[in-house]
Amino acid sequence: MSSDEYKLTSLASSALFKNISEDALRRLLPHFTLKVYPTNTVIFEDGNTQPDGMYIIAKGFVKIFKSVPGEEVRQQAVAVLPAGSYFGEMALLDEEVRSAGAVTMYETELLFFPKESFHALMHEDLKLSHEIMTRLAKVMSKRLRDTNNLFREVVSWGYRARKEVRDLKSNFLSTISHELRTPIHSIQGFSTLMKESKDVDDETKQRFVEVILHESKRLADLINDLISLAEIEYGSIIIERHPNNLKELLSKAFDEYKDLAREKNINLEMKVEDTFPIVAMDGPRFIQAIGHLIENAIKFTGFSGNVGMHALMTTDAIEIHVHDTGSGIPSKYVERIFDKFYQVDQTTTRSAEGAGIGLSLARTIVELHGGKIIVTSVEGKGSTFTVTVPLSHIAFQDGR
Repeated sequence: MSSDEYKLTSLASSALFKNISEDALRRLLPHFTLKVYPTNTVIFEDGNTQPDGMYIIAKGFVKIFKSVPGEEVRQQAVAVLPAGSYFGEMALLDEEVRSAGAVTMYETELLFFPKESFHALMHEDLKLSHEIMTRLAKVMSKRLRDTNNLFREVVSWGYRARKEVRDLKSNFLSTISHELRTPIHSIQGFSTLMKESKDVDDETKQRFVEVILHESKRLADLINDLISLAEIEYGSIIIERHPNNLKELLSKAFDEYKDLAREKNINLEMKVEDTFPIVAMDGPRFIQAIGHLIENAIKFTGFSGNVGMHALMTTDAIEIHVHDTGSGIPSKYVERIFDKFYQVDQTTTRSAEGAGIGLSLARTIVELHGGKIIVTSVEGKGSTFTVTVPLSHIAFQDGR
C-alpha cells in the first residue's frame, strides 16, 4: 500500500473523518504528514505551544496526561486513545498552551495536521474547511454533554458519600479541567470563525454556533469554579490585593448576567453609590463571588421577576445587597445553602441548573477579604443576600 493510500485509509477510519467523501479526503491528504514515534515518546507536554496542530492516530495508542508536581514530576493519566482517535485539535483554532500532555504507549503512527495547513485550507477550500469545523462541532458537543453528565454524576455521588469522595476530588478535578478545556477552546475558536464568515448563511448552522458559544461560556465558568474549589480544598487559594474601583468591579459582575436575565425576561437593576473609595481587593475573585450571588438570584426567580443589586458605604464597611423576587428559601435550609455541593431539594427549584458550589465559593472569597454574607428569605416571596466587608480590611494603605 502506498503512503497516500495508507493515509487515506487511516483518515477514513478516524472518528473525525468517518463517512466523509473520498474526494474530500484526497484533497486533505497533502495537508497531513505521517510520523512514526517509538514507545514512550512524549509528543508534547502540558504548557507547550508546539507542535502547533492536531494529531490523528493511525496505529498504536496514545496516553493523555497531566503533569503532577512533587519531588519527581509524575504523569497522571487522563485518557488512553486508540487508533482512529484524534487529539490536540484546539491548537488549530487558538494560541493557548496545551492543557495536557501526550505520550505514546507503543510504537505509534500519527497523522499530523499543522495549524498553518488548516488556515491555508480555509482560503483554498472554504467548503471543506467548514465541513471539518462542523464535524468538530458535533463531536465536541457530544463530548461536552458526556463530560457535563460525568460531572453531575460525581457531584451527586459525592453528596451521598462525602467522606469517601475526598480522595476522588483531586483526580477528578485534574481530569475534568482537561476534559472541559479542550472542547471549549476548540468550539469557541471555530464557532467564531463560522459565525463571522460571510460565506456561511445557513440559519440552522448559525443557531447551532450560538448555542455552542453559550454552552462553552457556561462550562468555562464551571472550570474556573472547579479550580477555585480545588484551591480552597487544599489551602492554596491566594488573594492578590490590588487597588480597585469597587463600582467598576460590581458593574463587571452585573454585566456578566444581563443575557441570562434577558432569557427569562427578568428586570435587572443595579444601584451603586458614587462615593466608594479605592479599595484593596482581588478584583477577579470578588467579581466571581458577587457574580455567583447575582446568578443564583436569577436562577431562582421566575419569568418576568425582579433581581437587583444595591451597594452602599456605611461608616465602617461596604454593603452589597443582592435581592430577588424568586421562590425564597425554606427556613430549615437557610443554614445549609453555603455548604459545598448542597442544593435545596424542593420542587420549585429543581429545574435550576448548577453544581451547588457557587454560594460556597462566594462565601469563602468574601471571608478571605475579611467580610461575611448573611441571607434573609421569605418562602414564596424572595431572598436577599447581604455582603458586608469592613473598610479596615480593604483600605488602600498608601493613600493613592
